[in-house]
Amino acid sequence: MIKGNNSDYRKDDFRSKDYSGDWVKHWLRLVSESALIEKKSIFEKMWEKCNEKAEHMPKTIFKFYSFNQNSLKCIESNKVYLNSPENFNDPYDCFICSNENDFVKTFFIEYIKRNGYVQSGVITESEFEKIKDSYPDDEFIAGHYLKTFDSVLRSILFEDQDRADKLYEICYQARQQYKKTISVIRNKKIRVSSFSCFNNEEFCRSTEMWGYYAASHTGFCVEYDLENALPNIKMDSLVRGGMMPCKYSKKPVFIPNSLFWKYFDDNKLTENQKIQFDKTVLLSFLNKSSSWRNEKEWRLIVPDEISNIYDNLINFFPIKTIYLGVKMSKSDKEYFYDFAKRKNISVVDMQCRTDGYELEFRTIDIDEYTKWHNFHLQCTINKSDYAFLWNM
Repeated sequence: MIKGNNSDYRKDDFRSKDYSGDWVKHWLRLVSESALIEKKSIFEKMWEKCNEKAEHMPKTIFKFYSFNQNSLKCIESNKVYLNSPENFNDPYDCFICSNENDFVKTFFIEYIKRNGYVQSGVITESEFEKIKDSYPDDEFIAGHYLKTFDSVLRSILFEDQDRADKLYEICYQARQQYKKTISVIRNKKIRVSSFSCFNNEEFCRSTEMWGYYAASHTGFCVEYDLENALPNIKMDSLVRGGMMPCKYSKKPVFIPNSLFWKYFDDNKLTENQKIQFDKTVLLSFLNKSSSWRNEKEWRLIVPDEISNIYDNLINFFPIKTIYLGVKMSKSDKEYFYDFAKRKNISVVDMQCRTDGYELEFRTIDIDEYTKWHNFHLQCTINKSDYAFLWNM
């Protein structure tokens, strides 16, 4: 058996760090199959199977913050906040979609059936059959324009305003229900915390990340150490199992029409369909536009009901280093110098290079800074008229 360098698996095994394919896809397939066999949720199996992707986990990972009460609460407690996608700056982030036109047609047909519109004479059997045989509007086939759902409906309702108002109202309701269902899936099922996986060179070039996520370089960035486990083994599995890299693509992930309709229709999904539905939603949350590729994002994904138990603040890996923005104020920096000394972690000032559009590190010796700061403070006091305070 040929293994990769320092790997426990063959190079053609998705668990190997040397695997060249889409390991996330294969891992989620393994998770889904196990969830179905053992009749567990896909999340439980993600946590249980976290070791199957251990070789793909980065050693450290970065998260950018603005300097505010919430971010300080995170670092003081060594937790990260799990956000709702409705708060994200990119409308395509965690984008959920299915075939809206197919949903409208299915909604219309089911509404007609359930309300007995054929029996009551609102629509004839012949008209209803034409509607059922029509194509969703975005499935236009050359030479069959008149067979699209909208075209068939318009031809049936031509010069019949009373029926038109009644039946077009069903289509309007369908589109409203589609949007509502999309919103529920996107904003009420999963919460997310985002990170970046950079090497040193990439980190120094990431000036736009400081601009976007660290309040225009006045904030800070935390490097977390993933080589150290969380104290609680189950919490460690929850976090490791929920962490995956984003995939950058030109198109969003589609939820199959049949699954989307069954989810909407009183959640009438079989066990297998529920797992496939949850997996598709997960993939949607990991799929981002190619324009964000430079962020090299990893995500921690946690089901909403678990996140709520922890007030959306989840324990995370120990802090290794804190990087301070180029434009951070002196008083804010001194808070971090004190924090780093209390927690025994390193702190780094970021500076602008003069030979290129990149940042560079300046590691702070906190003890030396404290001596200099106190000396400078005393010199200033000694120049004042308050002799009592001289040479304290």
